[in-house]
Formats: sequence, C-alpha cells, structure tokens
Amino acid sequence: MVRGIISIAIGILTIVISGNGIIPTLSSQVVTSISFKEELSIGVREGDENYMFGNTIMVNADSSGNIYVTDWDRKQIRKYDPRGKYLLTMGQKGQGPGEFANISVARFDRAGNIYALDFASRKIVFFDLNGKFLNQRQINEQFADLQWTPAGTYLGIQSKLLEIAGIPQFVRKYGIFDDQFKAIVEFYSAAIPPPPPPLPNPNPRALAEDLSKSIFQPDPFYVMGSDGQIFYGYSDKYVIHVYSPEGAKLRTISRDCEPLKIEKKDEDDFFENEWSTYLRYLPETIKNQVKQHIHFPKNKPFFQRLAPMENGWLAVVVDAEGGKSILFDIFDKDGRFLARMRGLVPNKNFFFRNGKAYAVKEDEGYQFVKRYSYEIR
Repeated sequence: MVRGIISIAIGILTIVISGNGIIPTLSSQVVTSISFKEELSIGVREGDENYMFGNTIMVNADSSGNIYVTDWDRKQIRKYDPRGKYLLTMGQKGQGPGEFANISVARFDRAGNIYALDFASRKIVFFDLNGKFLNQRQINEQFADLQWTPAGTYLGIQSKLLEIAGIPQFVRKYGIFDDQFKAIVEFYSAAIPPPPPPLPNPNPRALAEDLSKSIFQPDPFYVMGSDGQIFYGYSDKYVIHVYSPEGAKLRTISRDCEPLKIEKKDEDDFFENEWSTYLRYLPETIKNQVKQHIHFPKNKPFFQRLAPMENGWLAVVVDAEGGKSILFDIFDKDGRFLARMRGLVPNKNFFFRNGKAYAVKEDEGYQFVKRYSYEIR
C-alpha cells in the first residue's frame, strides 16, 4: 500500500492520509475502521513559556499547516509552524487595540488574515499572518461565537439579555446571520436564566437535582466545513441538517438507531473527568454530599460533535471515552451511512484539516495540542 494512493479490492476501500492528501469518494465501498497515529505534540509541563498552556486552550490550523493555539487564560494566540516550532504570539489581556477581555478560537477571514472574537468587549480583532495587529471591528450584538462564511455571512450564537415573564434571561440564538447580524436561518434558540448567587450554606440535595438535569443532556451542535457548508444538529435526535453559506437548505443526514445507554463506566468517567468542573468552588464535604444524590438519565445524546472531512464526508462523534477514544459514525458526501468505528484520539477540540486530525489532550491538568495522521479501511 502506497501513501496517498487508493487500494481497492472487491468493494473494500483502504485510504492512508499523508501530507495534504484528500480522500476520494466512491459510490460502492465498505468502510470498517479508522486508526490514528500521533505525529506531533505541542506543549510542556515545565520549561519554555512559549510551549506552556493555561487550563483552557483551543486550536486551529491554516491551509499551510501552521497551528494556532488560543490560550483563554492568557488571552493570547500563539502560532506554531507545521513542525510544532513556536513562531509568534498575538494579543494579550486588556481593553486596548489588539487586546482581549475574552477570546475565541483563532479563525481566518476571506483575505487570509487571522481573527478572534472578544465576547466581553463585543469586538472582532484582526491580525495578519505575521502576527501584526491590523484592526478591530466593534459589533452591536453580543455573540458567544462568530465566524465568517465564504459567502460573507456569519455563523454563530447570538446572546441577548431579555426580560421574560418578569425574569431577566439570556436568550441564545444559533444560526446564520447577515452582515447586519440579522438571522437568515435560525437553528435553535433557548432562554437561560442567570445563575443564582452562591448560598453560604448550599443544599446538597437541591444542587444534585439541578446538576442531574444538565449531565448527559442533548445540545445543539454546528460546524462549518472547509468548503463553507454548514452542518447543524440537535442531539436529541439523529438528524443533521446541511446548509449552504447563504443559508439554503442542501440536504439532511439521519440515521435510524437507538441512543447509547449510560453504563456504570460512563458514570465513573463523569465523576473522574468532569465532576470537578461543575462544583469546583465548593468544599469537598459538600461535593461528596451532592455526589450521593446525583441521578443519571437512561440514555446518552445521539452525538457529541460534528467533524466534516475534506472530501465532503462527515464524521459524527457519537461517544467519547474520557480523553482516550472516540466512537464515530461516518457518512459520505451524499449523506449515506458508511460505518460506525472507534478511534484512539481525544474528543476535545477534535477536527480534520489538511489531511490530518487535530485535538487537545489533557493530562493531569496540563494541556497538549496533538496532530495525527489517520487511516480509514
């Protein structure tokens, strides 16, 4: 088998991804497995500050293979070359030009410049590929996420504070917006009341009841592919809608299957990996009391993430086992289901780009950026 070449034998398709290889699509094929091989890791526990990250990072990559790591704690974007060598830093904490009070993942506009959203300051900050601050644009609406499409529209989550039935609530609207930030297509909206102030003596049973309503619950997911197509689905059903950048409905991807059951190992994994983030400010004695009253639903949501591939295929992340592996459903460019398969790769910030897969791996509280070659059989 030669890298970058397809080997076909009686309907079985073997593809090895290397460099900027693109997966071809055939009308009749059997896909049975996906494997990942780590080829690059960025991050250290101690040492050079340029390779040390805060508790929350996000990653993206440009078409040349350069890697951009957004460090939310430091409000910075660091650029690394395709070999993982540190090149430069963009941004810092602050309110001035090129500074951030809040920061999103680094993205790329139609001119090839880098931009990041500052949710708190309602601005989009632009840098060139050499890290030079270019300008910033104030926006009159608050967005939790915002990205340009090839058509000049925006994909994102609009957030407004409104009073509903006398109660102030944040209304979040997911969709595609025009250049005046008016919704062209609304995917989903929800009203979220502000969290109550912390009580000096919290009720563990009440806290457990509230927490039980949020764990393993469906969520809206959207993502834009490299060609500008937009994939959206709400994970209470196995239905994913595909839109053009202009907002036209192109097709629907669905699968007739049952959601995965929540097993004892899933509960153990929740307490081991996610538990502390929900109640991190409470003393251990209260945490332990809350834990005794937690109850889990019977089923998981139908999926956890959508990851478009560069040939038009879609990888749907059905389940993730901690930071160790992902269970995928793979669909071809016409929305036909190909296979369900497991890959040994983290789920956090997972995406495909440049014939590679990228993800963030956490190890004992330290964050590392990983790049993988992958093989589909």
